[in-house]
Amino acid sequence: MTLPLLTGALLVVITVLIQGLGSIRLIRFLARHHVGPDGQLLPRRALLAVILTALGLLLLHWLQILVWALAYRLLTPVTPICTLEQALYFSAITFTTVGYGDITLATEQWRILSGIEALNGVLLLGWSTALLFAVVQRSWGSYVHAGHWIKSHPAATDDQASHQASHQASLIRSDASAANHSALTRNPQAQNRKSTKFC
Repeated sequence: MTLPLLTGALLVVITVLIQGLGSIRLIRFLARHHVGPDGQLLPRRALLAVILTALGLLLLHWLQILVWALAYRLLTPVTPICTLEQALYFSAITFTTVGYGDITLATEQWRILSGIEALNGVLLLGWSTALLFAVVQRSWGSYVHAGHWIKSHPAATDDQASHQASHQASLIRSDASAANHSALTRNPQAQNRKSTKFC
C-alpha cells in the first residue's frame, strides 16, 4: 500500500509542476503578444487569447494524462492495459472522472492510483477553469473598456448619446467659466463694479 501511495504522490507532484510551469509560460506568452501598454488585453486579440488559452490548457492536460498513462503501462501488471493507447484511454477517462468501467486495474495494490489520478484531475481541471475564466474576464473587460460593446449595443446608443451631450455641456460650462474668470482678472475695474452692485 505504501508504494502505490508514494507513486501517486510523485505523479501528483509531476502533474502539478506541468500545470504550474505551463500556466506561467502561457501567461507570459499572452502578456507578450496580446496585452497592450495599459495592461489590458488588446480588444482585437481578445478572442484569439481565449482560444490560445483553451488550447494551451488542453495540451497541458494531455501531457498530464500521458504521465499517468506511462505510469500505468510501466508499473501496473494489468492484462487489460497491454498497449500505450489503452493506457492513454484509461488514464483520460480516469483523469476526467468519467470512469466508464470497461477497463479496471486488476491488482488491489495499484487500484488506489486511479483514485489519486481522479482527485488530481479534479484539482488540475479546476485550476485550468480558473485560469480560463480569468482570461475570458480580462478579454471582456478590455472589450468593454475600449467601448466596442457600447458602440454596437442598440440599447446603449441612447445612453451613449445622452452621456456625450452632458459631457459636451459640462465642457461648454467650464469654458464659459474660464473665459469669465480671465475677463475679470484682466479688467479689475469691472470686478470692483460687480462687487459694489451686491453691497
